[in-house]
Amino acid sequence: MSALRFCILVLLFVINTTLLVGQQRTIEAIRTESNIKIDAFFDEPIWEKAAINSGFLTAEPIPKGKPNGDTEVKIIYDNTAVYIAAKMFDPEPDKILKPYSTRDETQNASWFGVTFDTYQNGVNGVAFLLTAAGVQVDLQLSADEGDDDSWDAVWESDVRITDYGWAAELKIPFAALRFPEKSIQEWNIQFGRQTRRLRESSFWNALDPDIDGFINQCGILTGIKDVKPPVRLSFTPFVVGGLTQTKNADGTFNSSLYGAGMDMKLGINDAFTLDMTLVPDFSNTVSDQQVLNLSPFEVFFEENRQFFTEGTELFNKGNFFYSRRIGAAPVNQGLAEELEQNEELLDNPSTNQLINATKISGRTERGLGVGFFNAIERKSEATILNNATGTERKVTTNPLTNYNVLVLDQNLKNNSYISLINTNVLRKGDTYDANVTGTVFRFQDKNQKFRLNGKAALSQLIDQEQSELGHTYYIEAAKTGGKWNYGISYVEESDTYNPNDLGFLFNNNERSTEIELSYNEYEPIGKFNRYEGWMELEYSRLYDPNVFTDFAINTNWFALTKKFFAFGVFGRLEPVKTFDYFEPRTADLSKYYAFPTNFTINPFISTDYSKRIAVDFGFNYRVFSEDQRQNISVFFSPRMRVNDWLNFIINFNYNYRNNDVGFVNKDNVENEIVGLNNDDVMFGVRNRTLIENSIRAQLVFNEKMFLNLRLRHYWDRVAYHRFTRLESDGTLTNLAFDGNDELGNVLFDTDFDLFNIDLNFTWRFAPGSDILLTWKNNGFYEQNEVSKGYFNAIRNVYNQSQSNEITLKVLYFLDYSYLTKKK
Repeated sequence: MSALRFCILVLLFVINTTLLVGQQRTIEAIRTESNIKIDAFFDEPIWEKAAINSGFLTAEPIPKGKPNGDTEVKIIYDNTAVYIAAKMFDPEPDKILKPYSTRDETQNASWFGVTFDTYQNGVNGVAFLLTAAGVQVDLQLSADEGDDDSWDAVWESDVRITDYGWAAELKIPFAALRFPEKSIQEWNIQFGRQTRRLRESSFWNALDPDIDGFINQCGILTGIKDVKPPVRLSFTPFVVGGLTQTKNADGTFNSSLYGAGMDMKLGINDAFTLDMTLVPDFSNTVSDQQVLNLSPFEVFFEENRQFFTEGTELFNKGNFFYSRRIGAAPVNQGLAEELEQNEELLDNPSTNQLINATKISGRTERGLGVGFFNAIERKSEATILNNATGTERKVTTNPLTNYNVLVLDQNLKNNSYISLINTNVLRKGDTYDANVTGTVFRFQDKNQKFRLNGKAALSQLIDQEQSELGHTYYIEAAKTGGKWNYGISYVEESDTYNPNDLGFLFNNNERSTEIELSYNEYEPIGKFNRYEGWMELEYSRLYDPNVFTDFAINTNWFALTKKFFAFGVFGRLEPVKTFDYFEPRTADLSKYYAFPTNFTINPFISTDYSKRIAVDFGFNYRVFSEDQRQNISVFFSPRMRVNDWLNFIINFNYNYRNNDVGFVNKDNVENEIVGLNNDDVMFGVRNRTLIENSIRAQLVFNEKMFLNLRLRHYWDRVAYHRFTRLESDGTLTNLAFDGNDELGNVLFDTDFDLFNIDLNFTWRFAPGSDILLTWKNNGFYEQNEVSKGYFNAIRNVYNQSQSNEITLKVLYFLDYSYLTKKK
C-alpha cells in the first residue's frame, strides 16, 4: 500500500502544473442540394462556394514546421453524407509514391485522411484514409486501446494525380458515423496527410508533441444542420463451400464443407448499434502461428476472426476479454481420454461450435459508452467405442455455454474516463461457471500532462459446492507530456485470481513495482530527426507466500536520422539471483529454481521503408553467470517493393540457447529409471535451436482485387545432455539418468516442425461485398529424436501429417438506406 500512497502524492504534487494547450481551428461545412459525383475533379458549382482550409503544419519529421507542399481542404454535406475535397500540393508530382496495397494498408504510399470525433470526447473517433493509389483505409480510434483497422465502413472515394500534386474526394455516409440526434451538429475533426517519399506527415490542426494523444488534438467542424441519423440497417449474407484433405499415418481422407450464414448490423438509435453473426464461418481466417511451448504458461494467440476484432474497443477495456476463448477447446476435453477396458476413442472435437454472437455498443451524448456482448456455443461430445460389445457411448466434453461481457465507460473531463466491466461464463449442468467484475480509470489534469491510471477486479469460479474468489489491482501515477516523463506503478494479483475462462493471464500470484524515467527529443538536432531513451526498475514478489522473486534494470535508446535510418539498443540486467516459482510446476509453489544473474543486450537497425528495398536487423545476446549458459538470437527482415503491384516481406529468425535449463515432465517414466521420488522435481539442461522463416507476398491488381500469400516454416530442436534434481534451495543436482528407457529409446529430446501456407484471393466486386478464395496448407511433424539438420527437418514435415483446405466464400452487402433510396 505504500506504493499506492506514493502514487497519489506524486499526482497531487504535479496536478497543479499548468501548460497551455494549443488552440482548436474551426472549419465550416456548407449544405448542397445538388448531386456530387465522386471523381476528384470537384467541378460541381457548390465546391466554389465552400471555404478553403489550408495551413497544415508538420508533425514529423519536424513538429509544427512548414510542409514540403500545402494541403487545401473543403467540406460540404447533404442529407445523406459528408463530402471532402482535398488538394495535396507537391512540387514533384512524378515522384509521388502510389503503390497498390490491400484494403486497410497504406504500405509505402502517400495518403490523405480525415478523423471524426462526433461526440467531442477526445477519447474515441473514426478515421478514413485514402492512399494516392486509391486504396481505402478505415479505422476506429481509441485513446486507450489504440487503432482498430478491422472495422470496415462502406464509403466512396476517388483520387487522381495532377500537375500540382494529387487530389482526393471522399463521400462519408452518415450511416458510417454515429452522432447525436440534434438540429445543430458540432464535431471534432482532423485532417492529415503523409508525403511518403519524404516521411513527412502534416495536420490541419497542429499536433503538439508535448501533449499525449491524437484524438484530443482535433479541430472543430461546424455548419452541419438539420440532418437526422439515418436508419442504420444492413445485412451481409454469405455462402461458403470447400474441400479438405488430411494425410497422416492412417491414410488420406477427403471431405467437403459447405454452409451459409449472415452478419447483421442494426442502428438501434443514433448512438447504439447491434452487430450479430448467425452460423458464423471463419474459413478464410489466417492460420495461427503455433510454437513448441516448453514454458509453464499458456501460449497467447492473436484474434484474427473479423467479428471479434471489429468494433471491440469498448470490450477491450482493461484487457479482461480474450475472445479466443469462444470457439476454443472443450473445457472437459480430457474426460474423453478416460477410457475403460476394451474402449477406443473414435471422435473428440478439438474446438467448440459457435451458434451465434451478438454485440451492442454505442455512446450517449453525455459520454456514457455502453457495450454488451453475448455468444453461445453448442454442446460438444466425444464418441467412444467398446470393441468388445460394439456399442458406442457419448461423453460431454463441453456443455451448452453462454459467454457475455457488459461494459459501462464514462468519459470525464480532460480526456479522462472510468469504466466498469463484467465478464461471465455460464455452463449448463455440473461444470463450473465463472465471473469477473472489474474497473479501470484514467484521470488527467486539464493540460493532459499528468495522469493517474488504475485497474481493479474480482474473479469468481462457481461450482455447485463452493466458489473461489481472487482479486487484482493496479495503480500508476505518471507525467506523460513534455520531453522528460516519469512514472511509478504497482500491481497485485492474488494467488486465486483467475480471469481465464473469458480472459487471458499468463500467471497470477504477483506483487510488482515499476519506476520509469524517459526522455524524448522530437526537435531535429544535428544528424537526427529525433531520439528517445528510457530506464525502468522492476521489483517483484509473490503474493502468497510473500517472497522475493525478481529485480531487474531495463534501458532502451532509439534514434532516427534525417535520412530515416533508425537504430537503437535495449538492455536488461538482473544483478542478483532471482527465484522462479512457476517453472517447477508444483501446485503449492513449494519449490523454486534459483535463476542466475544475467545480462541482455539487443541492438537493432531499420532502414528507410520508402525505398524499394529496406532491411530490419536485430541481434539479441543474453549471458548468464554460470555453466557457460547463453542465448543468441538474430532477426533479419528484408522487404522489397518490386513495383506498384508486387511486394515481399521476408522474416528470418534464428535462436540458439546453450545450456538452457527447464522443467522435465517425468510422469510417464518410472521413478526407478530416473532415480527420483514421487515428490521430486526433475530439470534438464539442454541445447535448443529454433529457426523460423516466413515470407509474405502481396500481388495487388487494383484497389479492389488482391492476392495475399503467407508462408511460414517453424523448426524447434531440443537436445538434452544432462538431467538434474531440483533441490529445496533452488539449486540443481546431477542425476545418473541419461534420458533413455531400458531399450535405449530417447524419451525427452524433441524435433518439432510446422509448415503453413495461407493463400487468399479477395475481390471487392461491390461496396461491402467480397469474393474470397482461400487455400490453407498445414504440415506437422514431431518426434523424440533430433533430426540431422534443418533441411532434413523440412523433408520430414511433408512426409508426415499434412492437411489442405480450399474454400470459396461469397458475401453480399445489403444496405437498407441504399435499397429504399433506389426504390
